[in-house]
Amino acid sequence: MSGRRSRSGGFFLAPEAPQPASPALAAAPRAGDLVGVLAAEPLLPAATATVARGLRRDARTRTAVVATTGAGAPPGPAAPAARAMARRLAGAESTAVAAGALCRVDLPGDPGAACREAWRLVRVAGVPVVVGFAERDDELDALLAAADRLVLATAPDADEALVLLAVAALARLGPPTSHLVLPGGPVGRRLAALGLGGPGRDPEPVAP
Repeated sequence: MSGRRSRSGGFFLAPEAPQPASPALAAAPRAGDLVGVLAAEPLLPAATATVARGLRRDARTRTAVVATTGAGAPPGPAAPAARAMARRLAGAESTAVAAGALCRVDLPGDPGAACREAWRLVRVAGVPVVVGFAERDDELDALLAAADRLVLATAPDADEALVLLAVAALARLGPPTSHLVLPGGPVGRRLAALGLGGPGRDPEPVAP
């Protein structure tokens, strides 16, 4: 059974004896970047889409894939590239919905199945893939440890001491780690969830 990480104030702290990454996951083939995002559940739509927007810009792609558990796309128009990606992933038996400039995928609730689906998305999509989680366990940590980079997203009023603990715990997984602050406001977060703009500055790298 996977060991659950403790959560305090919506943050994600590693256990005293973290588990090593699965060799199979660490060696998984990838066709594009995989970025893991950790955030409190209400912040996940805006956090993952904000990170995906930056990846689209850097990779110069017309869309990106955002995968979370219960990914439900916000209502609204979708860009042609996002719709095309949703059809492509649906043909590969993923639950995909276009939303704004992004393609959102609903990950399975089981951590092991979620990890397998995440790697399948990386292989099939050919564009940046952002996976978002509201908690950590050993299986998800194996996925995160094999990602290209990690982002912890928080609200501006988050407790600074807890943020520092959570960032340090995430950074110990190995990939470059950043901290993203998402300002409050429902309108900005809705825009961000569609990948069309919105709150927050670029994630700030965390010194090793």
